[in-house]
Amino acid sequence: MIRRPGNADWLAVWTWASLATLLVLGWSLHRQREQALSVSCAASLRLPLEKIAARYRAEHGVAVHLQFGGSQTLLSQIEAAPGADLYLPADQSYATLAQRKKLADAATPLAEMQAVILVAAGNPKEIHSWRDLLRDDVRVALGNPDQAAIGAAVREALAAEGNWMSLEQAIRARGVLKPTVSDAAMDAALGAADAAIVWDVVARQYPQLETVRDAWLAERVRGRIVASVLTQAARPAAAKRFVEYLASPTGGQPVFQEFGFQQLSNASSAAQQGVP
Repeated sequence: MIRRPGNADWLAVWTWASLATLLVLGWSLHRQREQALSVSCAASLRLPLEKIAARYRAEHGVAVHLQFGGSQTLLSQIEAAPGADLYLPADQSYATLAQRKKLADAATPLAEMQAVILVAAGNPKEIHSWRDLLRDDVRVALGNPDQAAIGAAVREALAAEGNWMSLEQAIRARGVLKPTVSDAAMDAALGAADAAIVWDVVARQYPQLETVRDAWLAERVRGRIVASVLTQAARPAAAKRFVEYLASPTGGQPVFQEFGFQQLSNASSAAQQGVP
């Protein structure tokens, strides 16, 4: 007598097939997590980095996980809890500090941005330079100098001419210090601040507002974007390949320019690469 397969047999086959599929999927996800790169990058880089990461995955099959924050905040996290492969701060000074702490290898220059003042449409407070931010009727938002590159750069530039304390007092009296440049811009957008000092690439994200270009700020407050492979990187070779892609004229560079970042001059690039 020939035994015909019953429901129990089919159930057993289905169960084993399902388990096998789950095992394969689980292994695939595990491999993807192993192969993924983890990047700590400044909040001002969100738009270009998200687009570049998506392109890189499509072209090379490598996922790039992005963590955004203030440049100093990210550096503190890297030092306290290793886990990232790459560090992209909003200014080379943070990469230099990371190198001195033996946390990162030499930095690769990528792009540049400059400070502007973001105000409401029509500029109702008639703000034309950073000195107007000292007025009693102006509320100013700025990235905290101890957390964000924009704040640190503004503090350094003004302190060099003995003017930082005046702006700091005005901000603490009527304005606010924010964790990131993006948070400062959002305060201006919401009307919680009359003006925010931000990077020009961030100001572009708020077409409903007005951008005031102060020549003094533009010249002295600049952020030079660099990428560093961290010494703690789990996949240093893969991390280096992604840095090369970021710097490539056929990879990341067109995306940076699309979002308003400036190309670094050859002299500036060489100087950055030579930073110890």
